[in-house]
Amino acid sequence: MKSYSLLLLIALFTTNLLSQANAYRDFIIAASSKTNPATLVYDFKQVGGSTRFFSDNWSEGYVYPNIGEMISKGTKFNFDYDENTLYLQSITKDVIAINMRTVKKFGIVNEKGETTHFGKINGFNLENPMFYEIVAGSDTSDIAIFKTKTIKYIKPDKNDYLRNFNGDYSGTYTATPEYYLYNKTKKTKNVKSLNKKELSIFYAEHKVKLFEAFKGKKKLSDKEAKTLFASIITNDTI
Repeated sequence: MKSYSLLLLIALFTTNLLSQANAYRDFIIAASSKTNPATLVYDFKQVGGSTRFFSDNWSEGYVYPNIGEMISKGTKFNFDYDENTLYLQSITKDVIAINMRTVKKFGIVNEKGETTHFGKINGFNLENPMFYEIVAGSDTSDIAIFKTKTIKYIKPDKNDYLRNFNGDYSGTYTATPEYYLYNKTKKTKNVKSLNKKELSIFYAEHKVKLFEAFKGKKKLSDKEAKTLFASIITNDTI
């Protein structure tokens, strides 16, 4: 009986190790992308720069896999808004396009030393989950504001004489910000800006705080929205 229990314990332990190994393998597996990580990306500026990506350069950051511990030390990151893909540069300078279905959340540090956190919107777009900047609140709070950028590639004008003369056949990228208002009691709403009308209706239960925040303003900046929601969430938890 003892030998049977020992064999069962060994089998369970081995299965657990294999499961963790497979989870890590799945997490770092290279994903197909228009910007092939094998040939990309040591110069993000050539493929859209900070218009398309989080930054022109590799940045410090962190990522939490669905299974396992946070990955941060010795790695650099950049996020492709067009592909909704997180790129990781390892200590050995290998570039990995992360399988986003293995990611729980992540964050990237900008040039000012500020961390932008990314997460999924709870209960939204479940068939094709995407990652969004968390502007205000968090990915677990009852109310939150998320943000992404819609990227558009503009082909070069073949009739542009000056560009043809200079041999410049590269296209350009444009980015349009989009916000998503989250309230666990309502359906997530997509808006173009953080304007007074939209926020006052969607977060009507917090109209006093909203009235104070919008004094003399028609729109809130991302930082103002972050401060406002921090105040609302703090009061709700007291």
